[in-house]
Formats: sequence, C-alpha cells, structure tokens
Amino acid sequence: MASTIATMLSVGLLPSFLKKRYYRMRGAKIGKGVSIGFLSTIDANRVEIGDNSRIGMMVRIKAKQFKMGSYSRIRNSTTISAPRVRIGNETIISNDVIIGGMESWNSKFVIGDRCTIFPKCFINPTKDIIIGNDVGIGGSNYLFTHGSWSNALEGFPMGFGPIIIEDRVWLPWRVFVLPNVTIGHDAVVAAGSVISKSIPPMTLAAGVPAKVIKDRDEFVTKPTKQDKIQTLQNWFSEFEDFLKIERLVVDEISDQYIWSSIIKDSKGKQLGSVFVVESVNEDMIRKNEGRKYFITLEEIQVDLKAMIENSDGAWFDISKYEWCGSRNRLAIELRTFLERFGVRFESIDLRKGI
Repeated sequence: MASTIATMLSVGLLPSFLKKRYYRMRGAKIGKGVSIGFLSTIDANRVEIGDNSRIGMMVRIKAKQFKMGSYSRIRNSTTISAPRVRIGNETIISNDVIIGGMESWNSKFVIGDRCTIFPKCFINPTKDIIIGNDVGIGGSNYLFTHGSWSNALEGFPMGFGPIIIEDRVWLPWRVFVLPNVTIGHDAVVAAGSVISKSIPPMTLAAGVPAKVIKDRDEFVTKPTKQDKIQTLQNWFSEFEDFLKIERLVVDEISDQYIWSSIIKDSKGKQLGSVFVVESVNEDMIRKNEGRKYFITLEEIQVDLKAMIENSDGAWFDISKYEWCGSRNRLAIELRTFLERFGVRFESIDLRKGI
C-alpha cells in the first residue's frame, strides 16, 4: 500500500507528456495522441498502448502484461489488477470500475473491440475472463470467477472457473455472473439476473437463476430490406433533435434518398452532407461538393470508398458493418447516433493497423 501511494505521489503527479516519456524509457510502447491522467500509474513489465487512447485520472493499473488498443478509454478512478490484461480498440472502461481480486499467476482479463463497461462494475479474474467484440456490460455488474467462503473441507460448495462472454452480448444493470459460465453471441440478459449456467446464443434470459425465456426464433426477427429502409427513415427523423444538443444544424433535408441533409455548425459553417442510401455510385459522390458521409445498405465498391475518403468524409457500410474515413466531428456524431440503436461499425483503418 505504501509503495502504491509513493508511486502515485511521484510518477502519478507527472504531467502526461513526462509520464509517457518515463514509461517509454522503461520499455513501454505508447502510440501517438495518448494521454495518461493525473495520479494515474501503470505498474507492468510489458506495456503497449495504441494511438489516441486515454487513461483518466486516478487510474491504477497493475499487471505483468498490459496491452490497450487504439482510441480506447479508461475513465477516472478505475483499478485494473490482473497478470495479463488486453483491451481492444475503441473500448471504454467507465468510472469507478474494479477489475481484480484474488488473482492467480496466469489469469487474464481480455476484452475486445467497441465494448463498454459501465460504471461501478466489479470484475474478478481469478480465472480467465474473455469478453468478445461489441459487448455491453451495464453498470454495477459483477463477474466472479471464484465462489467460496465456507469451509470446503467440511463439504460446503465452492466454484472456480472462467467466464466467456461472446460477441454482441448485452448485460444490463446489476447482473451477477458466476464461475464456469459462457454467454453465447447476441444474447441479452435481463437486469437483476444471476447467471449460474451458460446461456445459448441469440436468446433472452432472465431471473434468479437466469433461464432462457425467449429462444432465437422468438427473440430475433429477420427484417427485410424494406423494413431496414423504414427503420432508418424513422431514426433519422430524430437526427435533427440529436444534433441540437451538440449545437449543430440540419439544413436542406431532401427526400431524394432514404434521408439526406447538409449539416452546419451554430455559426453556419458547413460540416458536410449526409446521405442515407440503398447504394452509392460515382455520380452521387461527384455532384455533391465538400465533405460527404454515406450510410449505405449495400456494399460499397473499393474505388468509391476511396473517393469518399478523399473528400475528407466517411462511409458506413451496413451490409458489413464497416466504416472508414476522417474521424472528424460529424463522423463521430453519426457513429454515436447509430450506436444509440445498437448499430456499431468496425473501423477498417484500425483493422489494417494504420
């Protein structure tokens, strides 16, 4: 405890640029645009942090190996203590999260890309915890890979085992996950549930203990292309109100496509044109000036992707849930807006390692 306080009061007090220099001198690989907040420290034998990731204030990280991808966030007052830690790209670990407790030498905590762990979670990786991509861990969730207190020599039950959470799982607030559990891809668990047994993919589970209450045929519909068009129209009818919060203005809404408009800032400066379309062609790109942002239902040809990127805009391919382009203000607002509806896109530039 004393050494931890001493480290916080020495290294932790350094400004971010000196802190990064200090860790690099100790062999850490730290990318461009990284920031490490006030009183935050990293105690690890091997450290890798990707470009544009941020560690907030009063964060304590202790590991043998710590790897954090690009554009990820660890927010204030979070503690991570596990032998091996790997955090993917564009993943957020919120305020006041605790990852650690009763560690074993080779246990690991792994979380994939585009995940969010909401505040006040307690995650115990005595055994391995493996979390896939696009997973949401709601606030005040508890993930425990060990369960013991009463004397096992006298016959009381105990349990040690890994937790595996596959891609696109959603665990809302106050879910308790016990050892030796696998939660299948695209499963949703109701708030307040206790998961003591594995949950199949694409199901809805609830209760104490949690049981499947809807299987994949009941829980997941299969929308047609026309259904998706109508859904996008409904969503983007709310886009103007969404942008008002950010002091942006929707101008000249057109009904030529599923949805399209010019977006301006509060001073009237044009930020770009947004097009929600079934498909995109060269004429559509050439006849519109300035930055262009295309959200398409159908796959975009490679040469058209390059044209859009060259306009300093961005493209979002719903058929593959991929995107690429400038990470400017409007592109981020579009991603944030669509994420409200669970639509997340893999960043192609990160996949290529750029």
